[in-house]
Amino acid sequence: MPSSANLGVLVGASAGFILWDMARRLHNWNYDNVTDFLKENGFSFYKEVGGSHEAWIKRGQDEVPDRIVGMNFTHGSYLLGNMKRMIAASGIEEDAWIKWSGS
Repeated sequence: MPSSANLGVLVGASAGFILWDMARRLHNWNYDNVTDFLKENGFSFYKEVGGSHEAWIKRGQDEVPDRIVGMNFTHGSYLLGNMKRMIAASGIEEDAWIKWSGS
């Protein structure tokens, strides 16, 4: 019986494609996963910060301050520590990130 972690890979394989970069909780998040999640939660690209680093912003309203998430563009997955830093900077609960990765 395959584990639930491998189920997405098996389903994708049976459909003729493989989902190798599928996010699992906070593991295997890549640049596209993070930016898609941020866009869906009101963030937009703010500016390049040098090299392959960039900032994404969600403008605050009234008394709520702006939220800025710094990240670097990478073709691989982000380390767990980097994910936790981006989550904290976003102000979005970790559970929302995890829920999104499972959808």
